[in-house]
Order: sequence, then structure tokens, then C-alpha cells
Amino acid sequence: MTLRPRLRIGDPLDEGSGTVLALALTSVLMVLLGLVHVLGAAHGAAEQAARAADLSAVAAADSARGIAPGSPCSVAEDTARRGGAQVVSCEAGGEYDTELTVEVVVDVGERIAFVPDAVPAPDLPARALSRAGPPEASDG
Repeated sequence: MTLRPRLRIGDPLDEGSGTVLALALTSVLMVLLGLVHVLGAAHGAAEQAARAADLSAVAAADSARGIAPGSPCSVAEDTARRGGAQVVSCEAGGEYDTELTVEVVVDVGERIAFVPDAVPAPDLPARALSRAGPPEASDG
């Protein structure tokens, strides 16, 4: 039975192993930070979509009631665009004629920072749906 000699600091067989370990740990940390960044961008896009949907639905309902000028769906599209979103659907009707349901989408890929334009961003839409109408509509 032969025993292998113990490695000691400064032994030629031990040189560079700390560098490999540091690079591996740094790589894992960078991947985790990138994942956290993408998840944060997705959460921010979802919040932005929810705000844009709410504001668009209220603005469209005001337009349908005659409080604000313009066609309800065009007002919703303009409001969503100003909020950084795009209207997917806009439907009038429900229990009251002035109720509006607006669905908007925000592209998560546009919110991911530090990615060069040459790198294709993932197509991750954040959607939100909101309904607004006259005050009577909330009575149950």
C-alpha cells in the first residue's frame, strides 16, 4: 500500500486551483444576478401593465360617459401608450353601456437593462386586464 504525499501550500500540483474555484464561484454568482435582474424586470413590467390597464380603463369609461372627449377605445390606446403599454383589446358593454374592459401588454424585454441591441431580448409579454364603469356598476 502506497500513500500519496500530502499537498502543501506552494506545491506545484496545487498551483492555480484557487483561481479555478474563484472563476467558478464568480460565474455562478453572475448567472444568479442575471436571473434576479430578469425577474425584477418582469415584476416591474407586470406592475407597469397593471397601472396602464387601470388608467386606460378609467379614461375610456370617462370618455364613454361623456366626461372626457374622444372615442373610448382611442382614449384607452392613447393612455396606454403614454403609460408604456399597448392595448390588446378594448370592449365596451356589460351591465352598463359605459363599462369598458381594457387589456394591455408590456414587453419585458424592453425593460431588461445592460443588454446590447445586438443581443435578442426574449419575447416576454406582461399582460393586465382592467374594467371600469360608472359608480353604479360597483353596487352589488
